[in-house]
Amino acid sequence: MRIESIVLRELKMRLKAPFETSSEVTWDRRVLLVEVGVDGLLGWGEITAAEDPFYNSETTDTAWHMMKDFIVPSVLGKSIESAAEIANLLDPIRGHEMAKAGMENAVWDIEAQQKGLSLAKLLGGTQQDIPAGVSIGIQDSISTLLAKIETELRAGYQRIKLKIKPGKDVEIVAAVRRQYPGIKLTVDANSAYRLEHLEQLKALDQHDLMMIEQPLAWDDIYQHSLLQARLRTPICLDECIHNPSHAEAAIKLKACRIINIKLGRVGGHTRARQVHDLSVQHSIPVWCGGMLESGIGRAHNIAMSALAGFVLPGDVSASRRYWDQDIIEPEVEVSATGTIRVPTTPGLGYSVHRERVDALTVRQERWLASKSVKVGEQTEEPNCFVSTQEARSQEHRTATSVGGEIVIRDVQGIAELEQIEALEQEVWGVRERDVVPVSLLIPAKEVGALILGAFDGARLVGFAFGFLGREGGDLTIHSHTLAVRTEYRDQNLGFRLKLAQRERALRFGVRQITWTFDPLRSRNAYLNFAKLGVLCDTYKIDFYGVQSGSFLHENGTDRLWVRWYIDSQRVRERVSGDRDKERLVPPTAPCILWMGNDGEPCPCRDVGLFQTGSPLILEIPIDCGTQQSKHGKAWRGETRQAFTRALRAGMVVADFYRVRRDGLDVGTYVLSPRSETPSEG
Repeated sequence: MRIESIVLRELKMRLKAPFETSSEVTWDRRVLLVEVGVDGLLGWGEITAAEDPFYNSETTDTAWHMMKDFIVPSVLGKSIESAAEIANLLDPIRGHEMAKAGMENAVWDIEAQQKGLSLAKLLGGTQQDIPAGVSIGIQDSISTLLAKIETELRAGYQRIKLKIKPGKDVEIVAAVRRQYPGIKLTVDANSAYRLEHLEQLKALDQHDLMMIEQPLAWDDIYQHSLLQARLRTPICLDECIHNPSHAEAAIKLKACRIINIKLGRVGGHTRARQVHDLSVQHSIPVWCGGMLESGIGRAHNIAMSALAGFVLPGDVSASRRYWDQDIIEPEVEVSATGTIRVPTTPGLGYSVHRERVDALTVRQERWLASKSVKVGEQTEEPNCFVSTQEARSQEHRTATSVGGEIVIRDVQGIAELEQIEALEQEVWGVRERDVVPVSLLIPAKEVGALILGAFDGARLVGFAFGFLGREGGDLTIHSHTLAVRTEYRDQNLGFRLKLAQRERALRFGVRQITWTFDPLRSRNAYLNFAKLGVLCDTYKIDFYGVQSGSFLHENGTDRLWVRWYIDSQRVRERVSGDRDKERLVPPTAPCILWMGNDGEPCPCRDVGLFQTGSPLILEIPIDCGTQQSKHGKAWRGETRQAFTRALRAGMVVADFYRVRRDGLDVGTYVLSPRSETPSEG
């Protein structure tokens, strides 16, 4: 199976009540969902990282960054035999297990669907029902806690877990045990204690607890071994077990007698099964921990908990315990006897409530893999991404002739956006009403518009602004504006801004960027065709209207509408500078418009030239926009007629050269027959 698409979403979901541990209080969950597309099937995973780095080092935002910049590029477009291979693909990325798990688990869902098996069965699960427990956060009073326990017991839950911390531990546990002497009771410290708290922890021994979960430091195994030797109550390790090697170390050091397996914490189903199998071999019972997941994460937990070694009640509980409405159908329910039925239908066994997901989504990114292309007898599968190394090389600091260092990066904050507004007026001489205002740039950036700046220190010296759209049914980024301060030109900043746009568009899964430019601006033509490799089959007459406030538009606002197929072989060669020597001069071809000795346009009146199906040449003055030439109005009229005739005849503007002919500096467009020009470069 080939990973064809990946969608990453952030949802904002409010818990029914705040949940307090020894380190934090959570009310609003920032839930990250991963949707993967393979062969027409969609699989779902959940990244279970918390909002803040108080459980482990991962957070919602670090997980988003890892997915976007490392995990997606590592798997998108890859062909694999089974979901288990995802773990190996992601092994070079150190840590970030929760982000990896979200990706891997979605592919496990797809594999189960492909094989017509429930996810639990595909993983090797044998249990038809799993025992359910609940975790109760720290409460304001013992009476409130006892009331909550009563509610959960009436709901059928088989085990009660209490969150504890120094000062809210022994007295509380004693009160609960007096009220409920026979229940299965555990406590979870979330690393709130140290070895000097030994006497407090030993005091818990008298309350017949099933376990004390992760009492010491979140990354410690050795000191837990010292503590376990002094306690009668079994220690269960949680935060410090990130992989099978950690589990093996804990078992051999006798640091615990129970292991909590959290699917996200260990990196997904592949590593979770390995931790499970290792624990079973050493007669260490395991159970499934929870991270306040939505229904998607909960469904994956249920599938994992069907493995034979999960003999203790886990933290998987009913959807309605945490959410007014979950994002799956049916919602997870707990029976009167405290069990959850393991689904038997293919995949997760639950349907994703898409309308609910869409309503809760606050941000989203999508990536699409390039399609395979037949090249002779081989199949080439171009990668949809610029590599991380390439992207970084495009954004390094570069010394300039004006004495500073230029950094290409995303524009941040209102003050920097205001610099864009000022730069537009300075570079183009437009009226205030014709600039893209800050009031538009602010919400545009909020919803994902590409707003890139070239900065010399804190000063904006160039920028590019683009937004997402559709053209012919395909996603595209339209690059609306790009400008560089006069004194910073000839520093390659326009080229670097375009490369930064390309890198970000590829991350979005977009393979095409469009923009317009004045065909009489030879500097822009050279950048667009010769260096970037755009193509053009569309001429827009007075695209911005007959009148414009800019001195650049004295002779109208005609534009070439160019398309930049950013993942094509043509573009990859152009942006890398691989323009072969034979193409340093334009091909010999009939000229449909040339420049006379006085700089005037000289059109060819032979209309038959437009119908030959052979390449054509169209000349313009070098570095002479219409506003600078005494023949500006004539050039506008003749280029308009020549371009529109040629394009209507099936030609495509494919290249641009700067040459010296008969003592004249001339810009030369090359137009090629559409049939000889690949549709995507």
